[in-house]
Amino acid sequence: MRTGPPAQSNPYPGYCWSYDSFGNRLTQMSASVPFAAGQGGANGCSTTGNLGENVWAQYNGTTNGTNNNQMSATKPNMNQANDYDAAGNVLNDGVNAYLYDIEGRLCAVENLTVGTITQYVYDAEGTRVAKGKLSWTGSGNPTWNTACSATSGQGGWTFTLTTSWILGQGGEQVTELDVADVNLSNPSGWAHTNVFAGGALIATYDYAANNTLFALTDWLGTKRVEVGANPCATAYTSLPFGDSLTPASVSGFSACQDDATEHHFTGKERDAESGNDYFGARYYASSMGRWMSPDPSNLGVDFFLPQTWNRYEYALNNPLTMMDRNGFWPTWVHNDIIDKSFPTLSSGQRDILKKQSAAVDEDQSVAGSYKHGMVGEGCDGCFDAQGDAQKTADWISQNEHDAEELQQQWIDSGHTGLCPAALQAFGNALHTITGMTSPSHEGGQHWTDNYGDLRTYWHVLREIVPTDSNKRRQQTAIQNAQRAFWQVFGSGSHTEQTTTTIYDSNGNSIGGSVSTHLVCN
Repeated sequence: MRTGPPAQSNPYPGYCWSYDSFGNRLTQMSASVPFAAGQGGANGCSTTGNLGENVWAQYNGTTNGTNNNQMSATKPNMNQANDYDAAGNVLNDGVNAYLYDIEGRLCAVENLTVGTITQYVYDAEGTRVAKGKLSWTGSGNPTWNTACSATSGQGGWTFTLTTSWILGQGGEQVTELDVADVNLSNPSGWAHTNVFAGGALIATYDYAANNTLFALTDWLGTKRVEVGANPCATAYTSLPFGDSLTPASVSGFSACQDDATEHHFTGKERDAESGNDYFGARYYASSMGRWMSPDPSNLGVDFFLPQTWNRYEYALNNPLTMMDRNGFWPTWVHNDIIDKSFPTLSSGQRDILKKQSAAVDEDQSVAGSYKHGMVGEGCDGCFDAQGDAQKTADWISQNEHDAEELQQQWIDSGHTGLCPAALQAFGNALHTITGMTSPSHEGGQHWTDNYGDLRTYWHVLREIVPTDSNKRRQQTAIQNAQRAFWQVFGSGSHTEQTTTTIYDSNGNSIGGSVSTHLVCN
């Protein structure tokens, strides 16, 4: 991948990235002139200009024959091969040291430059809710492996709460409380409050600046400009993988007092203490362009996309057009069905359906199995097929009903066309309707979350292999999606038939076809 000059002045405007055959990033290079097309692999970057910074990495397999896609050496850590734990989590990247709890969650980070240690606190569902500073108060030398016990008063470490978050229903950060700023005028330590719509950051109230700032994002959801209601503006630039985040001035505006919220790369929270991004399921290192931990689910594996078998790679190494919602798998199958079901909807309307379908897909809990048309395991290992089937039916019915009401209110208020909020509600039902035709879901099959990798791989392979039966299932999903759309938005849509006539080279009709598609009024 190569880039040309950015808009702002830069002595090294050309950038180039090279990869090995497993999809591991080998280099990120900059130069005084754009790069030419290379030969791929280690020779993928060729330029006649002066080179700037070269971020590089070597991988196991090139040095010791172990192809596990783990780094063996990097520019900041020549001993990277020895800095993974047994689960494949990065323990040291040359900038920070990391510690993980028994659940595999990152629980402590030590900045190796300044020596500060930050601990993260999670709720019972594994969502991060707070963080604080760690200090050693035990006897003798600090024992790093016990640092995560500090919140329970054990291990010789003392935990001091610095930041906590109030979360929304989807786990989004609504309000941040900064305990260090608690005072008489701000007894709660209120730092900022975020406003989200459709899962995207829209605005932030910054308590210190007493200003509401609106986030102007790019197509990936990365914040590019922050504009204040009390006039101010600050731009943010970064490279494709999210690194080198830098504030910049905006012509005609004074700079905003501070960064209202830490949400940046694809709308995720960037931790100041480590420079990494919190995605929910995992942490992403923009400095390396890859995840700190391997994908725990394996459900992102696409049999026909070899890079998806690399459990550390981010967005198929294509961060300019692709993104990851939370560190789990993409939903390209559902998106493809939506595109084929509703070709006459605008791309923006289809995007609403895709985002809402993806939001439903984020719930991979046993309790949420009914949203996928599956049956969850009970507390005693039993399965309530009838109960979960009713939950599935109720879930679809309620969201379709909500969509109908929202659409009617939209029309009654004088609007025309399709109501965006109604499309969101319909998107909830749509994910379940289309998912129920999957070979791994149909018939109310049992939830596979607790069955281990073999069952998981089989689940995925049955869905992605393009067999004739799978093609028929996807066609059924398309028909079911269109039928549901007609039932909800029937007064605002109709079907049209298109007749295509085929002619030979002499202009004689030799046959034809008739296709039916959905059209919105």
